[in-house]
Amino acid sequence: MDVDPGVLEIMIGYSELEDFRTVDAACGRALEVATTLSPHFPDHL
Repeated sequence: MDVDPGVLEIMIGYSELEDFRTVDAACGRALEVATTLSPHFPDHL
């Protein structure tokens, strides 16, 4: 995996019309996604 400049960004949107309605809910889901996917990432991006 070659990611330039070595940063992988996970974005989860939030609004009153979406599944995630608060910043905390969106951040919590982003953390879940990152934790789930992290074993598949190389040690260094």
